[in-house]
Order: sequence, then C-alpha cells, then structure tokens
Amino acid sequence: MSSRAGIKGYVRTDVFITSYDEGSVNKLVSELKSRFNVVGVVRSSVVSELYYVSIEGDVVGEVREILKRYPEILWYKLDKVEFK
Repeated sequence: MSSRAGIKGYVRTDVFITSYDEGSVNKLVSELKSRFNVVGVVRSSVVSELYYVSIEGDVVGEVREILKRYPEILWYKLDKVEFK
C-alpha cells in the first residue's frame, strides 16, 4: 500500500474482482498498471478466483469502463476510499 494512505485528503480506488480466467485477470491488471498508479494487487489465498487491486486516486468511472471490456470478469466491486 501507499505510504500516503491514511493521510487526510488521500483517495484511492479499491477493485474487487472474481474470475476463473487467470489470464484475463493478468491482462486486466497489466492494463490498469499501464494507465494508473496501482499500489497493490492481491489474490485471495482462500478463494483463488477473488482478486483485489488498489489504485491511487478516484478512478472509479475509468476502471468501470475498462472492466466492461472483460466478459471473463464474473463480478466486480469498486470502492472509492477517501481519508478525511
């Protein structure tokens, strides 16, 4: 995680993804890394189909549009986290 997390005014976008297609998830993560400042990627050790990506900034809309191009992503949740 970013060292700025927790500082007043810091904003990040958390992305939770479920997919059985690891290759598509890897392509998605690569695309996100090329466009945004990805500060963390984690694959669940309990449910191997669940992934978590943390991105600096409020990019919920942009990430939603990118996710629409990946039909292999079965489910996703986007959270904007803002430290006040």
